[in-house]
Amino acid sequence: MLLCQLTLILLGNDLQNLKSSITDLLASQKIEYGIAFEDLDTGDRLLINETDLMHAASTMKVPVMMTLLEKVQQNHLSLDQMIPVINEFKSIVDGSAYQLDQDEADPLFAHLGTSRPLQELLEMMITHSSNLATNLLIALAKPADVMALMTRIGCTSIQVRRGVYDMKAFELGLDNQCDALDMLRVMKACQSSNIFSPQSQKLMFEILSRQAYREMIPAGVTEGQAIVANKTGSISRVEHDSALVRLLNGRTYCVVIFSRLNGHPREQAIATGRAISKLIFENMNRPANQR
Repeated sequence: MLLCQLTLILLGNDLQNLKSSITDLLASQKIEYGIAFEDLDTGDRLLINETDLMHAASTMKVPVMMTLLEKVQQNHLSLDQMIPVINEFKSIVDGSAYQLDQDEADPLFAHLGTSRPLQELLEMMITHSSNLATNLLIALAKPADVMALMTRIGCTSIQVRRGVYDMKAFELGLDNQCDALDMLRVMKACQSSNIFSPQSQKLMFEILSRQAYREMIPAGVTEGQAIVANKTGSISRVEHDSALVRLLNGRTYCVVIFSRLNGHPREQAIATGRAISKLIFENMNRPANQR
């Protein structure tokens, strides 16, 4: 694979070695990767193909959560507000109705016809990537408001346009899109005191840390040595993961791994992402006198 747009904004031989290790890992692969890493304590970054725009898949659910929590802070919504659980949505193309197929892996389907608290829907949208919760919540958040927040946090390429399985929009290429650099900005902003209250920051980190899908970035971190708060995204074409990692040694970093599969097995992308996560974790987790 040809690596383009490789940017290294890091100091020290150890970080140069990290760059070399990751590029060596990717060099022979046919899957395309976009990677963004930042040490949140120093601002040091490692960016590889970071502006390669891909289908966002379920990573777009984080901006939806952020937008709704800002509305809670502004007293436009409340976390205990009851949301009717229905399975009928409107296409952004022409307003026509569509439904989601029943999904046994989506815990919200068990509550169809009832009402559930906003906070519970937020939890299901992130931890189990509930598409039913997502479509209910993006209608509540409003895509225009999501995009306004994304602009304020400095995103330049992300597009959050629609709910899940709006096939008329999909056929016209109206997808939710993102690149690794913008997803880095999104994850960092979850912990931004300029936007979110301490309570909102704490809630978002806790929800993300209860993520059920942990095969990529969390699996590269030694168990018991960090708290990993992550959100994955997976469809037929892409396999993504993005995470905030709080180490027991006090350091915090963010890493985003996007991959375009190009017809290759998603297990390969997951294994590669796990290996990249392990390299970064080991670099960040070393004692100060060894860095």
